[in-house]
Amino acid sequence: MQQDLEVNVPISFSGIPLPNVNNPLLILFYKTRIKRIARKPKIRKFLEYFKEATGFSCDIDFDIDGVLPYSSYYVLFSEMFFREAISECHIPLNERDIIETLIMIDDAIYDSSLVRGLRKALEIGSPILYRDNEEPVKLNLQNIKKLSILTSFPISSPAYINNSLIHLIGTLPIDIANNVQLISVENGLWSAIYNLPYPLVKSWKWIWDLKWATLIQFSN
Repeated sequence: MQQDLEVNVPISFSGIPLPNVNNPLLILFYKTRIKRIARKPKIRKFLEYFKEATGFSCDIDFDIDGVLPYSSYYVLFSEMFFREAISECHIPLNERDIIETLIMIDDAIYDSSLVRGLRKALEIGSPILYRDNEEPVKLNLQNIKKLSILTSFPISSPAYINNSLIHLIGTLPIDIANNVQLISVENGLWSAIYNLPYPLVKSWKWIWDLKWATLIQFSN
């Protein structure tokens, strides 16, 4: 049965991935409506790891649909599926078990600081600055009010990088948390480092989306 739900979705609003560099990410939320749909989920690999991690095979037709970057879709869907499976298939896991098992599955599938950051923000229900192996910094920032997805490009190897750029990329998420106008600087770095088109509209922004850079339009 299709059902409309209002949810808070975490996205990696600022932070550019670089090989072997542990720079911070700015995770923000936006409130949107999604549809709970009775269909087989798109992420088959998650179902395989779910069975392996829990010892249960819960055959439920459950997926979600909405305007979501893929990484945000994965983090939100996987938690919602987990809770649906516990309810429908009577799986004996408590809240801590849910979080720990989801993190284990995340690392098995992606092993990505992006997914870990999104998962942590969803867990604590707050915008955060996140960096692997450090405590997240909770932020008092407003939700993004509207968000649409314009396009996505696969991320390949950086076209150019040096220590100065690494340092600048590491400080921008912190600076953007205080001044959103600096997204133009980060858009320029996305363009320079990964050969992406530079957005000419102020409300357009590149964000990290696992193997892709996704261009969003937003308002806050």
